[in-house]
Amino acid sequence: MKIKRLNLSQIKNIYRKFLVFDFPLLEQRPFSRIARYHRQHCYAGYGGYDEDGKLLCYAFFYVHSFPVKGQDGKTRQKRVCLLDYLAVTKDRRDGGIGTKFLQALIRHLAKREDLVFVEVEDPDRAENAEERATRERRMDFYARNGLVDTGVTAVVWTVPYRIIEMDLGEAGRPSWAPHVTEEVRDAVERVYHEFFPQPLYDRFIEVNGG
Repeated sequence: MKIKRLNLSQIKNIYRKFLVFDFPLLEQRPFSRIARYHRQHCYAGYGGYDEDGKLLCYAFFYVHSFPVKGQDGKTRQKRVCLLDYLAVTKDRRDGGIGTKFLQALIRHLAKREDLVFVEVEDPDRAENAEERATRERRMDFYARNGLVDTGVTAVVWTVPYRIIEMDLGEAGRPSWAPHVTEEVRDAVERVYHEFFPQPLYDRFIEVNGG
């Protein structure tokens, strides 16, 4: 599988041909908003392709950078990503493509990102047994692929999430280590503040942990 970083035109094509069918309507962000974020360098897309150039899977991320001071006293930009969408095309599901893509994507992201986190609906706050089983399967999928629970939780638009992190050290990022809970919480809050106006943040966003 070949991983490609997508330009805006490619993101738009995937959005129209695949995403609108892969996700419920209420989860579909307007493409105009995605395009605005991308032009502001706050959004990124990746595609997984076979040897014939056919799309197998895709992932879209929010991207946020902010200055941090290193141990040497120098200031640099820390890059944080939040997974927005991850999907395998309909005709290639249940064949292990999702696992292969996620593992390849982690190795790719390890080259440029500092922290990559994922919101997973909290199984402990499911409303029934069926919903809990679905959420546990998602948690298991990410755990099998090396993502770790950060101890941070969030509620976004009334939906409770656990925040898990991609292990970029296992993917070959030198000197990388999992972030402590306080660091993750700070990064999550920064990303949410970037994409939610303060009145909406105060009313609909809650981040806990640390």
